[in-house]
Amino acid sequence: MGGIPHPRNCSTCLCPTGYGGKECKERPQGCGQEYEATSSYKVLEDVVGHPEQGYTDREDYEKCTYWVKAPTGKKIEIEIVGLSDGLAVDGCQYGGVEIKTNKDQKLTGYRFCAKEDAGVRLVSKRNIVPIITYNRVYFTKTILKYRIAP
Repeated sequence: MGGIPHPRNCSTCLCPTGYGGKECKERPQGCGQEYEATSSYKVLEDVVGHPEQGYTDREDYEKCTYWVKAPTGKKIEIEIVGLSDGLAVDGCQYGGVEIKTNKDQKLTGYRFCAKEDAGVRLVSKRNIVPIITYNRVYFTKTILKYRIAP
């Protein structure tokens, strides 16, 4: 993937969201995991946040990064099955899911945070799709299904 050289340490890179490691070729450490897409739909379900803290803004986001992978040369279809209710605002600043299906992975992916987004389908331009769930108010539940694009 590649990032940009760190201005104070040229032996490491600053990675785009959804990428980590010294050369930005790995899934970032922490919450999340990697999944292999097949020709049949599989489900990814995630809950991130702290409902016990109510609707008070937290200073930092809690994030989980998932990678959905397909064989080289294949594309991935992602469909939003459901998102939790109550955090839908322009820009999805309180919580949601970012799905990076763009060819240029340095760009921000598509962000969703409204239950009305259920049914949206995206097809990737590459064989890896980073999916970042994030939250800083209450909690966010995300349910997606994915497969190798037909």
